Amino acid sequence: MHLASSIIFKKKLYFGVLIVSFVFFLFSYFFTFAATINLYSKNTSYEVNSTFNVDVYISSIDQAMNAVSGVIRFPSDILSVSSISKSDSIMSLWAQYPTFSNVNGEINFQGVIMTPGYKGLFGKIATISFKPKKIAKATLSFSSVAILANDGYGTDITTGSNGITLNITKEKVTGSYTTPPITSETTNIIVTPEIIEAPVITEYPKEVYVGKPFYINGRASMPNVLVELFVQDEDYGVNKHLSTTDNNNKFSISISDISKEGLYQAWVEFISTRGIRSSSSEKVSFEVKDPEYFKLGILSVNIVGTVLLLIIIIIVLLLLLCYRWYKYIKEKNKRKKMSCDVENNMFGIGDTKLTSEEQKAIDQLKKGINN
Repeated sequence: MHLASSIIFKKKLYFGVLIVSFVFFLFSYFFTFAATINLYSKNTSYEVNSTFNVDVYISSIDQAMNAVSGVIRFPSDILSVSSISKSDSIMSLWAQYPTFSNVNGEINFQGVIMTPGYKGLFGKIATISFKPKKIAKATLSFSSVAILANDGYGTDITTGSNGITLNITKEKVTGSYTTPPITSETTNIIVTPEIIEAPVITEYPKEVYVGKPFYINGRASMPNVLVELFVQDEDYGVNKHLSTTDNNNKFSISISDISKEGLYQAWVEFISTRGIRSSSSEKVSFEVKDPEYFKLGILSVNIVGTVLLLIIIIIVLLLLLCYRWYKYIKEKNKRKKMSCDVENNMFGIGDTKLTSEEQKAIDQLKKGINN
């Protein structure tokens, strides 16, 4: 009986350990934030033979990193790399300077940050200058990435990477226009002003963080026209951002130059192919916050998660201890009853006087049962 109880207890103990391990894994999954690497471009649409930049950013919120390596792939038939700038990079040393191949459509880099490493949002690694070759959609992505923690072991803390897709449009042709001479046949020309429908902002964030790029999307009434986005801060300072509509009249404009907190307003206008400016769209508002609030929020979540995990572990251990104590008391009472039953069955119940040998035999039997 004792052996069977021991086996049952071990099985329940193993089951309890599995529960604790599962809970720990679950909380680790939801409350662990590691490192990501991203590509970012100011606009999503560029003209053939123009030059534009793509920034490589890294974010490691809850753990410092000290090394990163990666390979970026790009379509070499659509884009070519002009140069790679390391200006304003968070890298201290380069194990491999950023290199590129316009034949293979590949960019390689390996950088190191000295102790204490880097911990934060949107740390710039490098800036890549591209030149479009033809009209097409170009997708830039990471084929391999490794972000290592500054923990003395080189732990890989990479959780993801994000590329971008760019729309390459035709090159604008500029030239002169000669007004035809007015003759008797053209004196009755009636000029009707072109009426242009105002553009509409369809998507924008309600809250953003200082230094974090974001997009404002919308649509106009014409394809392939110049779109101007105006962003106004609380001091009435206005910054202008340019883009173009695609073949479906849609536009997407990236903003990354907001450097202070506050409430902002944004609106758009576009200019038709005949040079006529539309009226302004309805203004939208959004709030820019300091990323420190974001970090504090993550810290609070981590603290709450750790406390909940400890409470669950303590509850499981207490339940296991209570179960073990209950089994011990039950087994003890059972053995006590067994010893009494053995004595009564062997020598009967009553005032029968036992010899010393009989009493000694009973005591040894009780001792064996209790043990």
